[in-house]
Amino acid sequence: MVRFVERGTGYVIEANPRNGAIVRFTNTLVPRVYEAQIGRNGVVILRGVSDTGAVMTSAGQATTTPVENEELSPLILSALPQNIQEIALSASGEDVLYLLPLETGGASVVRSDWNGGKAKNLATLGILGWQMRWPSANRIILAQNYGGGASSAYEIRNGSLEPLLRNMNNLVVLPRAESSALLYSSGNFTLSARVNESANTVTLPLRTTADKCAWAPGTELVAYCAVPQTLPEIDASGKRLRGEAYTADTWWKVDVHTGRAELLYAPDGSSQLDVETPSVDEDGEYIAFINRRDKSLWLLRIAE
Repeated sequence: MVRFVERGTGYVIEANPRNGAIVRFTNTLVPRVYEAQIGRNGVVILRGVSDTGAVMTSAGQATTTPVENEELSPLILSALPQNIQEIALSASGEDVLYLLPLETGGASVVRSDWNGGKAKNLATLGILGWQMRWPSANRIILAQNYGGGASSAYEIRNGSLEPLLRNMNNLVVLPRAESSALLYSSGNFTLSARVNESANTVTLPLRTTADKCAWAPGTELVAYCAVPQTLPEIDASGKRLRGEAYTADTWWKVDVHTGRAELLYAPDGSSQLDVETPSVDEDGEYIAFINRRDKSLWLLRIAE
């Protein structure tokens, strides 16, 4: 099943990829949802912007499968702190990790229950602007946002930042869950990988960004990446972040161990896909992703 949140209404919806059946889970109207995350336990994180410009984050739990002709359940929401800069939901859905700006400058890395309870500060950062990755319970990775210059990535260990990657332009990282393997992109769409912490870095034969990739499940180090058919101009990352430029992507499968890549899917002329937030299901059968061009939800079956 694929669960998603409708952008205009905040309704939680479930789709069956095999037969196309779609079921709505909730009847609570939450307009203008710009970002959502859903956990395996039914926890839903909704993010939007208030009339005053504050970033609003709330959390609820939708676990009851609706029965035909039965009234839908309301989504009871708990408010999390305002102006959370970045948020990640644990694999189980029981906990959240978020970056909260401080009045004195910088940000605090906070871990709490999904509804905001038992909040605990894990680290304090001296500057704002971070990507946050939470691949496993005890591994938290932060990478500085693109800002026109070199940036670095760190892992939080015992409240301190341990360097992971240093001084790279346009750095984007994608760690693998329950593993030390890492995909990252830098420069002008150069994609690289490390199979473990002590291994040498390998440059992969795909020109794309790590946030257009998703790790496949299983023991083999395989990733699926959306690759622009035409390489964007140098320094295009800033324009993409501002919504001023788009790509037209094809899908590739890459074996990180061997560095071999093969074409998986190329859209026909009627569709142009600028892939964002891709994910692969636990059985490795489907890739779900959003098309940045119109925020539509897509599903690609992985042929074996």
